[in-house]
Amino acid sequence: MFGCCGACCQQKILLTSYSIVVLIILGAQIAAVVLTFQYKDEWQGSVKSEMKTVIKDKYNGDNGTDIISMGINAAFMEFDCCGVDNYKDVELAPGWIRTYTIDNQQVTFKAPYFCCKNVGTETPVVDSGLFKSVNQTECATDPTPENSNFKMGCFNALEDIVMRYNAIYIGVGIALMLLEIFCVIFACFICCKGKEPQGKYV
Repeated sequence: MFGCCGACCQQKILLTSYSIVVLIILGAQIAAVVLTFQYKDEWQGSVKSEMKTVIKDKYNGDNGTDIISMGINAAFMEFDCCGVDNYKDVELAPGWIRTYTIDNQQVTFKAPYFCCKNVGTETPVVDSGLFKSVNQTECATDPTPENSNFKMGCFNALEDIVMRYNAIYIGVGIALMLLEIFCVIFACFICCKGKEPQGKYV
C-alpha cells in the first residue's frame, strides 16, 4: 500500500516508509535463514521432542478414531515411516492397544499396522474384523525391513522430502529477496528523482 501510493503520488514519506518496511522484512528473512542453520541441532531436538510427546500422550493405535491418532496413522502410511525416530517411540504410548484376537488366535503387534509397507488406502479397523487371518498382520507382529517401515522415522522421512525439493525452495527464496531488493531500489530511484524543482519555469 505504501509503495503503490508513494509511487503514484511521488510522496517521499510513503516511499521511505515502504523502503524501511521492506528492508526490515528482508533482514528478518536473512536472519531467519542464518539462525535456522546455526541452531539446526537445537530446533530439530525441540521438534522431535514435541512429536514424541504427542505420540506418547495422544496416540491410540491403529483403530484410534480421534483426530490425532488418525493423523498419525495417515502420516505413517503416507510417508512410509513409523514413530519419530523409529517404532520404539510408539511403544511408549499407553493408549496403543497391541494385543488382539484374530482368527481365534491372540497376536501382539510389535509395530503399528499402519507402519506396514503397501498398506493402501483402506483403514484397517481391527475391531471390525477386517483382519481375516493372522498372516495379514505379520508385518505388524513380526516386522522386517522387507514388510514394514518400522525402522524409518517420520522426522527423517519428512527431512528427506524437504531436501528433495531443496533447490526449488532456495530458488524461490532468492527470487523473492531479489524482488524485494529491486522494489527498494525502485522506491529510492523515485525518491531521488522527485518532482521538478520549483522555479524552473518562469
